[in-house]
Amino acid sequence: MSLFAAFIIITLIWSRLIHYGYSNGARVPTLWIVLGPLGQSITAAGVLEAQAQLAVCALLASAMGVFAILYGVSVWGFAMLWAVPATALTFRTMRKKLPFSLTRWSFTFPIGVTITGTVRLALRTGPSRHFDGRVRLGTWRCSRGWWSRLERHTRRCVGDFSYPPLRGRTPRRC
Repeated sequence: MSLFAAFIIITLIWSRLIHYGYSNGARVPTLWIVLGPLGQSITAAGVLEAQAQLAVCALLASAMGVFAILYGVSVWGFAMLWAVPATALTFRTMRKKLPFSLTRWSFTFPIGVTITGTVRLALRTGPSRHFDGRVRLGTWRCSRGWWSRLERHTRRCVGDFSYPPLRGRTPRRC
């Protein structure tokens, strides 16, 4: 049910992007949210397939395995296709100074669940030229890079995370 809602929302985001262009810099990271339900559904299909033999007959478990691969590869392809304009718009906005806002947290969950979906698909398909260790390592490095950049910028703008705030120290305006 939530996957259908996600497809409706993805369609609305795409339509808004095509008709009105991308919005101001603070909202550009929200383009990454689309990867969240896609990566999560790939992970869910893979986990359901892995545990299917415990609940259903062998024939149905085998059919669920085929579905998990077909569904996972097609949705993963769409997720990577969506990541291209999201990456391009993010780097374009970063060159113009991507403002700090809470929307920057939109990078963490979607990229993380896309990594779990990629890993689940790699485990199911076995070693291949698309889902081998380099893809997993690359997605992990991408996630780690976004996370460290976000943490550095948050520390710079907000200051130390300790409570109570240190005396005489005011946060910088970002």
